[in-house]
Amino acid sequence: MMAGVRISRLETDGIDLPITPDGGRARAVLHPAMGARERGLIHLELPAGAAAAPLRHPMEAVYYVVAGEGAVEDLDRGVRTPLGAGCMVYLAAGQGYRLWGPAVFVGGPCPPDPALLGDLPLPAFPSGAPPARSPAAPGVRVLDPQRDGVPMPMIARRSWLVVSPHMGAERAVMNLVELAAGERNVPHVHDASEDSLFVLEGSGWAYDLDDGTRLPLGPGCALVVPPGVRHIVEAGAGGLRSVGGPVPPDRAMLRAMGIAL
Repeated sequence: MMAGVRISRLETDGIDLPITPDGGRARAVLHPAMGARERGLIHLELPAGAAAAPLRHPMEAVYYVVAGEGAVEDLDRGVRTPLGAGCMVYLAAGQGYRLWGPAVFVGGPCPPDPALLGDLPLPAFPSGAPPARSPAAPGVRVLDPQRDGVPMPMIARRSWLVVSPHMGAERAVMNLVELAAGERNVPHVHDASEDSLFVLEGSGWAYDLDDGTRLPLGPGCALVVPPGVRHIVEAGAGGLRSVGGPVPPDRAMLRAMGIAL
């Protein structure tokens, strides 16, 4: 198991993925080769008129729209849904989809999909049959964090749990957290979940409270925290805005926060 908190930076540590045939760029920021076993996090930039390659994973996936006005195409039903900046897209296990520009996306499958990562070295990671779903159940869902999410005051005054078991996801998790200047979350640990986040805006620090490490965070940084590591994220003078969360879901913590599962 990876020891301690680890940082991956989009521009210096990201690895290019060949999934933008129409132009644009896709970089894997969190993946098993750098120690992330539970979330495959991709930064995907698509210009107007461009689409990513058609994708289908045996596991769930979730994306956040960082910027732009793109779309998600349900390849199983032939439906394309417009997307605006700030929304999240949940994709059920086994769902075929395609993301369209002009937009910037961050996210991916939970856990990482070896087929998507190509030749990257892949340590063993949890596997199993995808959860069964009714043919009538939507395989693609577009969510608004503030309208559809659940507040998480333990994490930040402005934070929303958007994708988790409370809305039907089995393994995928994504929250949106906006830490104010100098705000930090409560020291916490996930006994059986790997925590991760991607910094959208602002700066701050991640603290590994077990070994005393403090790591700087800034836009384009991804953080991964192994299970069992006690940690804190603190915002700098300009605040810090991020997406992420523990995978698989920390159900005990969600129940303690009063979230119905």
